[in-house]
Amino acid sequence: MSSLAKLVRRPAVVIIAVGVVTLVAGLAIVGVKLFSRDERAYPGSDRGTLEEGLRWAHVALPACAEHAVRYAAHSDGVGFSSSFYLRLSVPRPCAEDFLALNRFTGSATVKPARFVSTVPAEWGWPRNAAKQFSVIDVDYATTTPLDVDVATDLDAEPADVFVRVGNA
Repeated sequence: MSSLAKLVRRPAVVIIAVGVVTLVAGLAIVGVKLFSRDERAYPGSDRGTLEEGLRWAHVALPACAEHAVRYAAHSDGVGFSSSFYLRLSVPRPCAEDFLALNRFTGSATVKPARFVSTVPAEWGWPRNAAKQFSVIDVDYATTTPLDVDVATDLDAEPADVFVRVGNA
């Protein structure tokens, strides 16, 4: 009689073996979920997925921008302060679609955008605090009072759109 046949005749051994295989497979799946990282997330992003951040910030992406976006979502951990940062580097028509879709179409002033130069350096955003952007004055009405900053460089190729949404 083969050794497999002998094991099958011992139900406790089979049950334990199936349990161990199930446990290992379950831990592997959980590990992938816990430790897989969205490549679009900037280092230090500590709060949720891109989709969750977009929903919280009341921001939508046109299909043309889904693979050309980077983001960071931050929370102070106690609910007092949250922020969501978004950068699109896309062709100008896609950037214009994004701005129109989100009604980021208020009056624009060409000036430095302080929030762009103060993000962590590893994000790769322009570090020159004097760089000029079209800074859009956004009148943003949501159920939660949110501050929104939008800066664009539509003349760059690809065009850049920087967004910061925060509640503090």
